[in-house]
Amino acid sequence: MKGGDRRMREIRTVNFEMRALTNQESNQKVISGYALEFNTLSDDLGGFRETLSQTCLQSTDLSDVRCLFNHDPNMILGRTGKNLELTIDQKGLYFSCTLPDRDYANNVYQNIQDGLINQCSFGFVVADGGEAWSEDGNGDYIRTITNIAEIFDVSPVTVPAYRQTSVEAAQRSLNIFKQKQSETRNNAIKLAKIKLKLAELDI
Repeated sequence: MKGGDRRMREIRTVNFEMRALTNQESNQKVISGYALEFNTLSDDLGGFRETLSQTCLQSTDLSDVRCLFNHDPNMILGRTGKNLELTIDQKGLYFSCTLPDRDYANNVYQNIQDGLINQCSFGFVVADGGEAWSEDGNGDYIRTITNIAEIFDVSPVTVPAYRQTSVEAAQRSLNIFKQKQSETRNNAIKLAKIKLKLAELDI
């Protein structure tokens, strides 16, 4: 994060199909797919579900994004401005990475081609005020991310990484939302009791 920004980084894993292809002109190995998709509701992330609004990337910093394997900075596959291309379309954030000639990169390519790796994670930071909470008719809490400040990596992964600390920031925000909900309900009850008392005095 830039400028000493201390907002917590989060990681989410998606199941969108990735492709492993060979560039016919250069004979280089390329992996591609969607790192994130708009308007898709996640599985339960630990007390809440999550979706990304269509406009959440409008002001996102994509200037220095890495493509890593399993979010490991020692296993870098690509970088924007070099061999990683990112495209925002109606569906989401699409990436295409021309892989370096490294043993670990060749292994990732082969595993994607064989279907052994079929998930991708993205690391991000939500902008201040860039989320909204709601409660659906079933009592489930929904977090809608409306503004992502920065995406710092996209990563083919072998194991989903959205559990535990990767959702800590969202869970903190959810607790604040629940507390405000409780305060609002309590205030409404107090106001109703006061109105009832006043009505009894008028009788």
